[in-house]
Amino acid sequence: MKKLFLLFLFSITLFAKLPWHHNVKSAFKLAKKEHKFVLIYIHQHGCYYCKKLENEVFRDKETQKVLKKHYILVKLDINKALQYFPNTYLTPTIYIYSPYKEPLATQLGYQNIESFYWTLGEADRSYKALHKK
Repeated sequence: MKKLFLLFLFSITLFAKLPWHHNVKSAFKLAKKEHKFVLIYIHQHGCYYCKKLENEVFRDKETQKVLKKHYILVKLDINKALQYFPNTYLTPTIYIYSPYKEPLATQLGYQNIESFYWTLGEADRSYKALHKK
């Protein structure tokens, strides 16, 4: 019984975690291979609004399903992020790119789940506008 309970706890923990990458270059390579967008989340240790975003948006089960299905996720500390995004001064910041490194949407600061979904939609609309057939 104890083993079953531990297995249950392990599976909940496993499901609750998003597959964050920490290397921008390899994330774009994977995004191209899997035909997914790249979502780059820039955070800072001790940032109240970063924790709020993580707890209220990234832990939502439906949001996790959407992110796992359509995005390669990159999580960078602000200090590391500055080498890729030198004009980033605010945390949390989210950048969304196409697999071809085309910027699609940006979210500055904390936004609730509805605003987060609007940003995801904006990325999709931007991609479709760039790739009209």
